[in-house]
Amino acid sequence: MTEKQAVGELRDVHAAGYPNFLGMAGRHRTFHTPSDDLGATGPEILEPVARAFVDAARKIVERGDAAFR
Repeated sequence: MTEKQAVGELRDVHAAGYPNFLGMAGRHRTFHTPSDDLGATGPEILEPVARAFVDAARKIVERGDAAFR
C-alpha cells in the first residue's frame, strides 16, 4: 500500500502506520457535498457493496495472516 493508493480518510489510517486496511470511496458528483442526499443512494446500489465487504472480510478471516501477503 502506498500513500497514493490510500484515498480520503484512508490516508489518515495509512499515516497512522496501519499496514493493512480496507475501505471504500464514493465517486458520484455530489459525494460529500451539500447536495448529497438520499436520492443518490438506496438498497439497490448499497446491497452489492455490502455483499462485497462481507466477502472481503470472510476471505480475510479464512486466510488469516496470509491475506496480507
